Amino acid sequence: SKSRLRIKHRDFNIFTRQFAILQKANVPLLKIFDTLQGQTDDPKFKAVEEKFKSIKFDLTVVENKGKNKIPIYEAIIYLDDKKIGTTDTTGNLNKVINVKTGKHKLKVNKDKYQTSESEINIAGDLKDEIVLEKKK
Repeated sequence: SKSRLRIKHRDFNIFTRQFAILQKANVPLLKIFDTLQGQTDDPKFKAVEEKFKSIKFDLTVVENKGKNKIPIYEAIIYLDDKKIGTTDTTGNLNKVINVKTGKHKLKVNKDKYQTSESEINIAGDLKDEIVLEKKK
């Protein structure tokens, strides 16, 4: 049988009041959970809130041309085989995504370029640069 999570009445009241205040202030839902996660010591609340972890995903995709880095426009970015977006004209994808911490598969694909696949460990906000090579 599954064990039930028992959260103290006082902790639940504090959480719901803070949640309501942030919601009335039009704070996005994932940001509310990120904010409230750091304000409790209760491991049961932390376990629930961890499922709603959002990270800032800042990825740049480039091609090396000698000493220059050329941004790659409209490269498709996948995380665990799910498309999360495409790069802009500066080769960047800046997005806040909801993801569990831990190991994930990152894939970057663009016509006329070799696909890049790697395993990444997400522990918090991610900032990285991916270099793609032209197909021969």
